[in-house]
Formats: sequence, structure tokens, C-alpha cells
Amino acid sequence: MTDEIKVHVADYGSGRNLMLRYRDPITGKQVAKSAKTCNQSKAERAAAKWEAELNGGAYQKPSRITWEAFIDRYKTNVLPGLSEGTAIT
Repeated sequence: MTDEIKVHVADYGSGRNLMLRYRDPITGKQVAKSAKTCNQSKAERAAAKWEAELNGGAYQKPSRITWEAFIDRYKTNVLPGLSEGTAIT
């Protein structure tokens, strides 16, 4: 099995934006996002760009962190740069 990702353009009905999708080689799950256009050629260009980012390692999914992890990161990275009165929790 090859680890190269191929992004396809999918049409989910008239009047809706085209979708870009691929199958994750690690999990086997389908991943999709909007092409943000109904134009086929623009969607194909967006698919080629996303495919290049995925195969080149430049694409990174938006991170999802817990509230506790966010608070810890905020206390470590932001609060030390603020005045003393602001940093009291």
C-alpha cells in the first residue's frame, strides 16, 4: 500500500460547494473539506494544492486541546509577560 495521498473533487449536489476528499493512509478514514467554490476547475486547483501540502508534510490539521491544557499553556506563556496584578489567579 502506498502512503501517497490523492485528493479528489466530489460533488454533493447542485447548489452546494464542491468538496475535496481523500482517504487517510494511516487510519483508513475519509477526510473531507469544502473547496469553497462550485467551479470545477477552481476546485481541482485547490485539490492539487492541498494534495501537495499533504504529501509534502506542510499541512497540519487545526489542533484541538483540552481546556486544562489551554490554561496551563496560557499560565506558562502569557501570564509572565503581563503585570503582576493581572497574573493573580
